[in-house]
Amino acid sequence: MEHTPGPWNDNGGQIEGHGGYPNVIATVGKVNEQSNQDTANALLIAAAPDLLEAVTRLFGWHGSQQAEIYRREGRSETWRKSNEVYSMAVDAIARAKGVTA
Repeated sequence: MEHTPGPWNDNGGQIEGHGGYPNVIATVGKVNEQSNQDTANALLIAAAPDLLEAVTRLFGWHGSQQAEIYRREGRSETWRKSNEVYSMAVDAIARAKGVTA
């Protein structure tokens, strides 16, 4: 399953993607009559492809960093917290891609 490539933009409550042509990904609230929360939601949705890319890259980098922390400190509090965030990233990536982690 593939999503429409980014960037996505908020155009008055319509989230538009450009997978070769402009298309509406989602509509948030009433178009051009948005509350502050609608605007915040639209901006968050529009940022989704960039957020997914950043988390996916961080996910790859994290493995080597986690091994280094473990080598230096063992199962320290830093290692535990880092592992917790890593697990959150795994789950978020899986949800975004429509797969089970």
